[in-house]
Amino acid sequence: MNLWGFMPDVLAVLEEQFAAFLAASQRAPDAEFFLSTALDHQVMTGRARLRVLTAPDRWLGMSFAADLAAVRAALAALVRAGTYPATCARRLPASRGYRATGHPPSPDNEHPCT
Repeated sequence: MNLWGFMPDVLAVLEEQFAAFLAASQRAPDAEFFLSTALDHQVMTGRARLRVLTAPDRWLGMSFAADLAAVRAALAALVRAGTYPATCARRLPASRGYRATGHPPSPDNEHPCT
């Protein structure tokens, strides 16, 4: 699983690259703009630096409806183990949107899932 984080200057170059991708006259209608390819080009041309961080956690794939039971079971096991709080999903403030900040709860971020 990949989780990308970018500095603003990388996003500006990605925007340029995507515009060029869309404007390409020989582009197939089902062509895809691959983030990894665009970032590789930025690194190879010196426009960006890339740092890879790893995590020991297991990835839970939720691509298909058939994945739901396995993901629910895995999340329940994480709750039983104390890795996730049991009240996390119920406490997400739907009206304000969820912000995962990695900081302790505050008035702007008041639930235990951050």
